[in-house]
Amino acid sequence: VQVDYHHTTEDVGIALGQAFAQALGDMRGIHRYGSFYLPMDEALSEVTVDLSGRPWLEWRGDELLPPVMAGEEKDLWREFYKALASSARCNLHIAFLYGKNGHHLLESAAKGLGLALRQAVRIQGTTIRSTKGGLD
Repeated sequence: VQVDYHHTTEDVGIALGQAFAQALGDMRGIHRYGSFYLPMDEALSEVTVDLSGRPWLEWRGDELLPPVMAGEEKDLWREFYKALASSARCNLHIAFLYGKNGHHLLESAAKGLGLALRQAVRIQGTTIRSTKGGLD
């Protein structure tokens, strides 16, 4: 946080995404897709991931988040997930469906991502799931 929270948060997303991409290697045998709805008290988020090799973040429903959370702007969280999707080279869709508490919304997205990724990385054979023969 020596520079600022925005750049530190973005750098953490980049580092996690790079580690994830490196761990997956050529993605041979993975299921590739994962999706999860996760309730957190009054909040519900949907997270969907495609480990396609093509980075994209679709971020919907952030009008439900308060403008400032834990002393930082709400856009900080979008930038984290954007950096993660970019460096992990995946399609990542996060939709905040409803909720009143910003913490609960973000927590449901984070846990939903973990569970969607668990689906996407499960081994299902030995081929690369792509009609092109490769991912990206």
